[in-house]
Formats: sequence, C-alpha cells, structure tokens
Amino acid sequence: MEIDGTQLADDLRGKQVPLLLAYLLLNRDRPVGREELIGALWPDHAPVSQDAALRTLLSRLRSALGAATLAGRDELALDLPAPVWIDFEAAALEVERAQRALERRDARSAWALAQVPLNIAARGLLPGSQAGWLEPRRRELVDIRLQALEVIGRAGLSLGRGQRTSVERTARSLIEAEPYRESGHVLLMEALAAEGNIAEGLRVFARLRALLRDELGTSPSPDTIAAHERLLRPAARSGPGADAPEGEPAANAEATVGLPADLVARGDAPLVGRERELEQLWELWTRAGKARPREHYSVSVDLGGRLALLTGDAGIGKTRLMAELARRAHGEGAFVLAGRSPQDALLPYQPFVEALRHYVIHVPFGDLRASAREYGSELARL
Repeated sequence: MEIDGTQLADDLRGKQVPLLLAYLLLNRDRPVGREELIGALWPDHAPVSQDAALRTLLSRLRSALGAATLAGRDELALDLPAPVWIDFEAAALEVERAQRALERRDARSAWALAQVPLNIAARGLLPGSQAGWLEPRRRELVDIRLQALEVIGRAGLSLGRGQRTSVERTARSLIEAEPYRESGHVLLMEALAAEGNIAEGLRVFARLRALLRDELGTSPSPDTIAAHERLLRPAARSGPGADAPEGEPAANAEATVGLPADLVARGDAPLVGRERELEQLWELWTRAGKARPREHYSVSVDLGGRLALLTGDAGIGKTRLMAELARRAHGEGAFVLAGRSPQDALLPYQPFVEALRHYVIHVPFGDLRASAREYGSELARL
C-alpha cells in the first residue's frame, strides 16, 4: 500500500487491520455497515465488546492511511486520493482489455495486456489469511488467471512459429489448473496442429471426450467438436478440387472427405498379422465397389454392397484391422465414415450421428445441398 509515494503497508499493525482494509477495498463501491464488518472480521468467535474492538481497528486504520481516507460512522467507506490503483481491480480490467484486443485481432497488444492480470493473479489474494468472504474473490482471481492464459495462448497462436512452444505450455497449464475447462484442451489441440502433430492433437480430443463422458456423463461442446474437425481439414482439403468455389461441387468428391479422426490415429502403427481376415474384407469391398455406379454420389443410389460383421474378444485388434481396411479403401477413392456405440452412449443414434457429422462437414457443398433437398429434415433431427 502506497499513498503519495510513501509505503504504508508496515503501518497496518496486527492481523485484523489488513483484513479490515481488504474488506473495505473489495467492497469500496458501497458503504459497509458496522455489523457487517464485525461479522466479516469475527465470523465464529466475536470479542466480548464488539463495538470497542472494531473502533480500535478503525482507529489504527485511520492512523495508517490518514483520517480523511475513512468516511462515515454507522456506515463506512474508503475515500482514497485519486488516482486509485488496486491490483485486484486492475487484473479484472486488464484481462477485459486483453480480450477486446484479441477480438480486434491485435495479437501483440493482447499478449502484452494479458501479462498484467496473469502476474497479479499468480500472487494470490492475501495468501495466508483465512476468511470465508475471501474465498469467492479468490475464485474470481483464479478465473482471471485462466482467462489471461487463454488470451496469451490465443495471441501466441496468431503470433506464429516463435510462440508455439509457449502456447503448448500455456495450454497444458490451463488443463492442469482446470481439467474440465474445454478451452485448454482446444488450445492444446490447435498448438499441436500448428506444430504438425495432428495425431497427438486427436488424442487430446479423445482423452477429453472420455473424461467428460466418464466423470460428468456429457459430451464435448460444439466449439470443441468443431476444433476437432478442423484438425482434419487441411489433409481433407488437399486433394483435387479443394479450392472449388463455395456452392459448387469439387471435381473429385472422394478426395475431399478425409478419414475420420479415430481411424487416422489408429492407422499409425503397422498392422501385424490378420492377413487372411484383411483379404476377406478387401474382397467384399472390391465386390461392392464394382457394383457401385461411380459417376453418382447421391445417397439414394442402390450400391449393391454388403454388410460385414467383425467379431472377437476385446483387445485382439478388431479396430486396428478396420482402420487398415478403411485406409486402403480411402486410398481407392471411397467415402469412409465411422461411428462408435460405447456401452454408455451419450446421445441417441450416436454411431450414425458421428458418421454423418463427418460427412456433412467434409463433403462438397453441392453434394450436401443435393442430399439435403431430399433428406434435410432427417439430417437436421439427427
């Protein structure tokens, strides 16, 4: 505490006087009654003479700050000489300024502004002091720190290559501090993608989805799902026709639909064994492919295909085998869609929703529009 260049913190004698000052500062937008102050300072064991004890503390506070800085009798308020700067208030104001700068796409200013609330929040609010009314404000300060980290991470992504390591470290700090806060996971996914580590980004999403399902019985938010889908878009849009104007079908529709994320991740490792089963499945796929009119992509076409059921004990490699089949079929120009039906499904028709979501996001706009004309209402309900 400093007034007119003079440091006054040492003049706040005892443990209760700093708490009294803190309470008045945190509530300086309104007058505070004496009974409220007594309840804040002595919530459990009030002194025998409460008024006398409070008068003593107020006298010490006036002595330290100056008599004019504390106004009122029954209701008290601080009257500090302008300009007033309070770190707790500055943290909230500066994180808002940083967020606005980020919205303006001024990444450099956002990054710099967010350092102030981050440093203030890192010090904590009256560490070592115990009072129930401090806890909500401490939680506010924790949230300000997380918001500042988010801004720093987002700004770092915009600033480019030199900040990538810092962005990843920031994202991991967010996840460590608040595992259920999805923004940290999204930031880490995007940081890893910027480093070219798409597979690890997909694993971050998989871990988050499992955490939310197992601990909270819910699923990732639409924003998180959209970030997950964006991990696949660069590869998905790299084929012929990727730069086709919006609203027009691409020249090669198959090339625009990348493999689903789970199959990409599981297809990294080499396939060991299962040659006979893979050949059987590939033969079924080849037959179905020959029966398919290749010049049409409408959902209503009779593909003349087959349904293959792969069974076996858990952990023997069924999913890895299907990932290999999917990779080969995709290489031949197939649409490959995938959906899971876990024991504790999160929503009705989950495998169909997952499969069709991938299709809707990646299929050329013209093809999607043609399908929506006939099946739009059913797709919207899913």
